[in-house]
Order: sequence, then C-alpha cells, then structure tokens
Amino acid sequence: MKLSVKMVLMVFVLVSLVLLLQGWLSGSMVLTVLEENMQGKLQTAMKESAKLVEARVKQTGEDVAVMQAHRDIENFLTSLVFEDLDGMTEASSNLDLFFQRVYQAKPRYSIIQLASTKGKPYLQLSEGKRVEQYYAFDVASMLAEMKAQDKKRIHRAQLTNGHWGLYTAAALEVEGRVEGILLLYQPISALVKELTAGLQAEQVVASVIGDNSLVGKTAGMEGALQQKMMAGKLAGWVTHRIEIPSLKWVMVGGIEQSGAMAVVWKLSLTAFMAAVVLVVLISLFTRNTITRRLARIGRSIGGLADGNLTERITISEKPDEIDEIAIFVNQLADSLTFSIRTIGMQSSTVTAFIQEVLGISRTLGVNSEKVNQFSHVLAEQNDSLTQAIANIKDLSNRTASRMGSLTNGANSVAENMNTIAGAAEQASQNVSTMASAAEEMTANVAGVNQSLGVMNRSVSQVSHAVGEVKSALQRVKGQCTQATNLSQAANGHANHTMEVMTKLTRSAQEVGKVVDIINNIAEQTNMLALNASIEAAGAGEAGKGFSVVANEVKELAFQTSEATKMIGTQVDEIQDNTRAATRAVNEISNTITAINQSNAEISNSVEEQDHAVQAIAHAMQEVTHGNQEVTRNAQELEIAVQEVAQASGEVAAGSQEIAAASANAASAAQEMSGQALEVSHFADETLKTVDSTDETTRIFHDKVEESLGLAMAMHGHVNHFAALRDVARSISDGLCAAQCAFDIGDELFDMRDLKERYMALMGALETAIHSQTPLTESPVPAPESVPFLRWLGKQRGILSWFPNLAELEQSVKAMHTLGGEIVELTRRQDFNAALTKMADFHNQRSTFFRHANDLYLGQLGQSIDRSTFLKWNDGYSTGNAQIDGEHQQLMNIINELYIKLWSGEKNPDYNPILLRLDGYTRDHLRREEELLASKSAPGLDGHKSIHREFIKKLEAFKLAFDQGNVGLSMEMMAFLKNWLSQHIVKVDKVIFKKIGY
Repeated sequence: MKLSVKMVLMVFVLVSLVLLLQGWLSGSMVLTVLEENMQGKLQTAMKESAKLVEARVKQTGEDVAVMQAHRDIENFLTSLVFEDLDGMTEASSNLDLFFQRVYQAKPRYSIIQLASTKGKPYLQLSEGKRVEQYYAFDVASMLAEMKAQDKKRIHRAQLTNGHWGLYTAAALEVEGRVEGILLLYQPISALVKELTAGLQAEQVVASVIGDNSLVGKTAGMEGALQQKMMAGKLAGWVTHRIEIPSLKWVMVGGIEQSGAMAVVWKLSLTAFMAAVVLVVLISLFTRNTITRRLARIGRSIGGLADGNLTERITISEKPDEIDEIAIFVNQLADSLTFSIRTIGMQSSTVTAFIQEVLGISRTLGVNSEKVNQFSHVLAEQNDSLTQAIANIKDLSNRTASRMGSLTNGANSVAENMNTIAGAAEQASQNVSTMASAAEEMTANVAGVNQSLGVMNRSVSQVSHAVGEVKSALQRVKGQCTQATNLSQAANGHANHTMEVMTKLTRSAQEVGKVVDIINNIAEQTNMLALNASIEAAGAGEAGKGFSVVANEVKELAFQTSEATKMIGTQVDEIQDNTRAATRAVNEISNTITAINQSNAEISNSVEEQDHAVQAIAHAMQEVTHGNQEVTRNAQELEIAVQEVAQASGEVAAGSQEIAAASANAASAAQEMSGQALEVSHFADETLKTVDSTDETTRIFHDKVEESLGLAMAMHGHVNHFAALRDVARSISDGLCAAQCAFDIGDELFDMRDLKERYMALMGALETAIHSQTPLTESPVPAPESVPFLRWLGKQRGILSWFPNLAELEQSVKAMHTLGGEIVELTRRQDFNAALTKMADFHNQRSTFFRHANDLYLGQLGQSIDRSTFLKWNDGYSTGNAQIDGEHQQLMNIINELYIKLWSGEKNPDYNPILLRLDGYTRDHLRREEELLASKSAPGLDGHKSIHREFIKKLEAFKLAFDQGNVGLSMEMMAFLKNWLSQHIVKVDKVIFKKIGY
C-alpha cells in the first residue's frame, strides 16, 4: 500500500474518531495525554542533547587510542628512555608530521602536546603549528585521577578565561611503564551552544551545570527558575533532570504547561473548533511523522559524511517507500564500513610489512658493509700473495743459476778424477821400469799433486755452491709456507664472503616475498577504493565527502603500488648483483684453491730439491774423503819414488789405490752432476709453477676488483632501498590517518600485532635455514601457548558465525608444528629438509592470513557479496536478447576476475581469465558489428572505431600485466567496469534504438 493512501486513510479515520469522541472526551484526560507527550518530548530532547556531548567524548577517546598506538610516539619515548639522541631526533620529526596530519583530519584539536610524567613538555602543536611556548596542563592531577580510576585515558571539562574546553589525557607506556602523557585540548563552547540551541528549538527551557558553574543555558532560564528546577518544585512545568557522567555535568530543563491548559480551554468552548484543531493536529502529526523519519535518514547520511559508520536506521516490519530509502542508506553504510575496515586491515598489514622491511634493510646495510670490508681484505691478501710469489720466483732463478755452477764444478771434478786415474794407471804400468824412469815418475807425481790441488779447489767451490743452494731452498720453502698461509687466509675470507652473500640472497628473497604480500595488499586496497568511489557516487551529494576520502585512499594505494614496484626493481637488482658477487666469490675461491695447489707443488719441488742437495752434499763428502785419500796416497807415492828401488811393490799397490780412489771420485762427481741436473730440472718446474701461480693471482686480483665494484653498487642499492622504506612508511601513516577519519567501531583483534609476530617468525626461520645456523633457542612457541589460539578458544561461542573457524585454528597449529620441526632440523643441520618444510610453512601461513583477514572483517564481511562487481539490470538492456546475453557473459567474466583478485591466493594465475576475456570480447564485438551492419545502422564506422580502441587498450593491459605491473589490477578493473557500463548505456542502447530495438 502506498504511503499517500496510508496518510489519507489515517487522517479520515482519526477525524471520524475525533468527531465521535469529542462530546465525551474530558479535559482532564486531554491534559494528561498532553502532559505525557510533553514529558516524552522533554526527555527525548534532553537525551539527544546529552548524546551530543557523549558522542564528542567517545570520538575523542577513540582518536586518542589511535594516537597512543602510533609507532612514532613509541619510537620517541623508547629513544628518550634509552637516551638515543639520533633516534629521538628522527622520531621527533616523524611525530611532528603525524600530529600535523591529525590536526588536518580533526582541526578541532587546537592543542596537541606530548609531555613527561612530571609535566615537562616535549612537543606541542597549536592550531596545527609547532610552538615552543607550551600550554601548562595539570599533568600531576590527571595522572593521579587515571591511577585512582585505573584508566589509560581521562576527560575533563574546564572553564578557562571564560571559555569551556575539553581536556583529554592519555598515558603512554614503554615496556609496561608509563613514560609520558599525550594531552589534547579542544574548545567546546560551540558544542554547548549547539546543545542549548537544540533544546531551545524544542521549546525547552534548560541549563547545564558543571563543577558548580554554569556551562550554558537557553533563553528564558533565570536564576530563580533554575534553582526551583534543581529542587524539583516548580508548579505548572514539566521538568526533567539528566546527568552527563563523562564530564560530570548535570542538565535540568522543563516545558511550561500553559499551552496545554489553553488547548483544554479551547476544546471546552466548541466541539467544532476542537474537531478542526484536532484535524489540523492530526495532519501535522502525520506530516511530522514522515518528516521525523526523513530527518533520521538525513542525520544518518550526515553521520556517514562526518565519518560515523556505526549508526543504522531502524526498519519497520512492513517497509514502505521511506523504509526502502533507509534500507539503501544502511546498505551504503555497510559497504563503506566494510571498505574502511578492509583498508584498516590492509593498513595494519602494510605497517607490519614495513617493520619487517626495516629489519631486512638494516641487515642488508650491515651485510653490504661486510662484503665491502671483506673485498678490501681479500685485495690486501692478494697483494701480499703477489709479493710472496715474486720472492719465490727470484729465489728459483737464483737456485737455477747456482745449479748450473754446481753442474760445471761436478763435471770439472769428474775430468780431474779421470786424469788422476789415468796417471795412476800409467804409473802402475811403468812400475817395472820405475828405476830407470824415476825422474819421469817424479814429474807424474807432481802432476798428480797439481791435479789434486785443482780438484781440492773444485770440491771447495762445489761445497760452497751446495751450501748456497741449500740456504736458497730454505728461503723458498719459507716463502712457500707464507704464500700458503696467505692463500688459506684469503680462502677463509672468501668462504666468509660466501656466507655473507648467502645471507644477502636470503634477505633479498625475503624482501621479494614481502613485496608480493604488499602487492596483493595494494591490489585489494585499490579495489576497495574503487568500490568506495562507486558507492559514494551512488549516494549523491551525501557521498561527496566520502568520495574525496576514497580518492585519497586510492591515491595512497597507487603510491603503495609504485613504491612496491620500485622496491621490487631494487630487489631484482640486489639479487642480480648478489648472484654476480656470488659467482665472483666462487671464482675467487677456485683461484685460491689453485694457488694452494701451486704452493703445494712448489713445496713438494723444494722438498725434492732439498733431498737432492742433501744427496749432493753426501756425495761431496765422499769426494772430499776420496780426495783426501788420493792426496795421502800421492804423498806416500812421492816418498816411495825416493825409495823406488826398495819399495817398487808398495809403489804398485799405491798406484792401484790411487786409480781406485780416482775412479770412485769420478763416479761420485758424475753422480753429483746428475743430481745437480735433476735439481736444475726441479728449479725449472718450480719457475713454471710460480709463473702459473702469478697468472692465477692476476686473475684473482681482477675478480677482487670486480667484487669491490659489485659491493659498491650493492651499497648504493641498499641506500636507495632505505629511501623507499621511508616512502612506504609515510604511505602507511597516510592510510592510518585516513582510517582515523571514520568511526567503524572496535576491532575484533589487533591485526597489526598478529601479522608482525608471524612475519618476524617467518624471517627468523628463513634466516636460520639460508645461513645454515642451528637454532639453539626456538622462536616457535608450542601451539597450546599461542595467545591467538587461546583467544579463539575463549571466543568460540561468540565466533560461531565464522564458517572457517576450524580451518583457521588448524592453520595456526600446523604453522607452529612445522616451525618446531624446522627448528629441530636446523639443530640436526639437515637444512635441505628444513627448506622443504619451510615451503609447507608458507602454504599454511597464506591460509592463516586469508582466514584471519576474513575473521577481522567480522560478520559484515561474510554478508558482503564479492561476486557482484558488475551487476546486470534492465537499464543495460539493448532490446536484443542475444547481445544482452553476451553483455551479461562479459560481466560474468569480469566478476570472475574480480573474485580472483579478492581470493588472496599465493601467486594467482590471471592469464586464463584474461585470455578468455580477450577472446570472448573479440567474438562479441565482431558479432555485434555484423548485426549492426545487417541493419545498416547509422554511425557504424564510429562504433567500430570505439571497439578497436577498446581492443588496443585491452591488449596494452594484458601486455603490461605479463610484464609484472603491480598497479595494473585496479586500473584495469576500473577501466573494464566504467567502459562496459558506460558503453552499453551511452553507445549500444542508442545505436540499437536507432535500428528499431
């Protein structure tokens, strides 16, 4: 039944009843009814006025709670407690920017101050500007009041210089201890004026009393009247008293009954006038009933525009047209609440991500500096190794030269020994004629003595050369030992560098994973901003304020996408540089291994040469002994020549002994010559090995220089990454400030803290696995001691509406079980198995985050239909059933892509849907053009041109998507929705209407 019909019937019935009842309706009954109406009106007006104050206090408390939890305040107080001047300076600058953003969002907070518990101000903003003249708050009494009431925040209303203001104080804790206080001041004279103006508009005479002082009053409230109302003794008035407990105010008010008495008097004069007045009152009542309902809707929409998303309009059991409007307003509020809550959830995730990135950034910086230091150490070690190789080369050349001299001396000894042997044999043959050839024998003996002198000198030279060779070999051996030590030290540094590069690789991979998470967050935030813009546009003028905020959120989300894209690029460069540095370090390690092998070969050669020289020295000792024996025999032979006649037999024996000794000496000299040649050969081999080692050292030097270049490039990337980190943090602050502009009620649990914990746990496990470091202390608590699981257990009855509660609990338990197994595997140093388990851990973590997000969004999130990104209605119909069906199919494909974006899957594959969308779109446009051509539709060429432009745009989107454009999702979905809906309504319907549809 229409509302207009209801109104006519109601007026008719009421007028009829009045005409029937006016004859016996007594004045006392009318007066009683009017008094009750006046009492209800009075109580309603005063309650509504009190709600204005309570709403302001509640909103202030919620704003202060958001500010208390802000990271910059915690960082400032932490730096102050630990006397970190640099950290305090940075945190103060960030805190100044945060307070300015709060003032821009809530300009009613004219004073924002951060002070110590002793009342010493640290920072103050007055009217959005930082000042050095601080406002003096009564910090001591505020802290005492908080302690007495066991509260974290208190509110006071106080009269200062003739103006009422609301003072709010909040305790700030660091590690469970109050280290500061946050103070807000906002003037509330305008609020009091609004309160009294509302009461006066309802014809209520009232006053507000606070702290025994008059806060405000309506016109007509005099001192005597106020005292009587306070005492409750005021005849002819309907009075009411109400308290505002949050500010300890008392409000008293009343409505004079003189108007009701006049009505009774007029009713008693004439029934006709009573009927007329009653009809007018009924008409006014009916009109006021409609107006009041519409006013409630208007106030609800105004609340939406002001950011209050907690209020809903009550719908009657049998809705009419006004109730339908209220239903749509409630649906709009639900949609906006869902969008803002989702933005808050993603903001918490972004903040947790930034905290994890901060740690990774610091680790990258430290590791980059270590790589740089190790590269310099390797360069210095390589220079020392090069000098040692040069020394070995010089000693090897000198050894080869001495071995040549030794060979020549040995050959000379051999020739002299052969001469002595020949002379001795000749002396033995001529012994029979010795008497007659005594003089010749004497000359031969003299020649032997001369030859022995030459041999003695040669033996002395050889002995001296052998000594020098032995000394040189000892120096070579020392240089080899030093080179081996240097190369081993370089190898140790290279291995350490490999460990650092492994950590860098792991850190870059972690950043890549977290960038994937923030990409997903950015995409979902973009979709939420798009939905919010569409819903705000549907709300008309009332949604313009929210549309501006939605566009701001969209811009912040776009900045997030751009920042994460830049971070991803830097991460890729860091990974490329890390891999290049790893290859260089591998080559360095291989080069050092080759140097170690060369040094080992040199050492072996030196050992063999040392053995050979010792053999030569032994042979020289034998030669010396033989020479001494020959010399002694020659001396005896000289004596025997003088007694040749008497001792010819002895002469013969002496000659044979000389011959034998000479032969032995010649043989020893030949052996010494061969060993000298062998030593010379070893010296040549040593020189070749040294040359090879020198070449390897030069290659090693080039690789070290390359590593230094890579280390410097990596250091630059780390600095750039730190700058991007600051950009991401400012985006997170912007999202937080945007969320503060809306009141969506209390959150179910602390999403930021939850995700920070599990991201930190994930990082600890990844670090242990990739650095191959056993976890002696487990960072993974047992499932039964997890606070979130205990909270789920306590809230099980309340959370019965959540369909995935069991899966959520199972994913948390599975994560902690897998984490414990990973810790145990690292202790057994089975890192390959731990890496496999880590993949399972990530799958459970993805499931956990997805269900936790759904739980955080509450029951409203379960009721929101995420499959209706594009919804078909009759307004899209072209009149052709085939074309309409194809348009609906296109909408279904786009909705399928939208659902995929919302799913939160790990590495979702959009290509099948995009390929199907591309193929179906081309087929549809071709069939549509063929149909229009068959009907000779006017403007077909322009229509085809629009289609071609759409296909080009779709191809460009797909190409960019294949190239990994992280900001593509929001832009593409907005384009598809706007183009399809606008094209159907403004182009297709028009041209089909021209051809008769």
